[in-house]
Amino acid sequence: MDPSVFNNIKESQLVEFIRESNNTYNLTENDLQVLQNLLSILKHKRNTSNIVELDERDEDCGGRLRNFAETYASHYHSYFAIFVCVFGTIANVLNIIVLTRKDMACAPINRILTALAVADILLMVEYIPYVYYHYMALPKSLDFPYQGAIYMLFHVHITQILHTTSICLNLTLAVWRYLALRLVLTLTYLVTLNNV
Repeated sequence: MDPSVFNNIKESQLVEFIRESNNTYNLTENDLQVLQNLLSILKHKRNTSNIVELDERDEDCGGRLRNFAETYASHYHSYFAIFVCVFGTIANVLNIIVLTRKDMACAPINRILTALAVADILLMVEYIPYVYYHYMALPKSLDFPYQGAIYMLFHVHITQILHTTSICLNLTLAVWRYLALRLVLTLTYLVTLNNV
């Protein structure tokens, strides 16, 4: 039922309509009175919550920002996400090609970067079917089949594993760089002391 219709109908009118067709509902007079009281409470709460929502929208940045976020999520996110995933996959394949050359592959930091590129490729390739299914196919069909539930279960676990792998590789990379810089500074200090 449209909310504006509910606001225009009085509780007594709705209860009277139910009373007239009571042979299908089998309600007692006491039940009808409780229903009327509940409807008046719900209508009162609905009216006060609408006022609060309008006041909150005006006070915070929910107006334009919320409209932009809702429009972006419903119309543009799926296409933008697929574009980013395809572009990121191509860029990471190029990273792997460069980092696995003979002269580059011997450095441990390049191995970490290669593993990071592989984890990101797997994550983006797995995300493309999810975006298509969740944002494009599912809203049109309004059907959630068993295969879709299995895929969502797979997607949740694989993305968590790949995100965790990526975070661990980034942390390893940061520690490796810190140690490399620390050792360079220490060695420079020791060489300077030895020369003196």
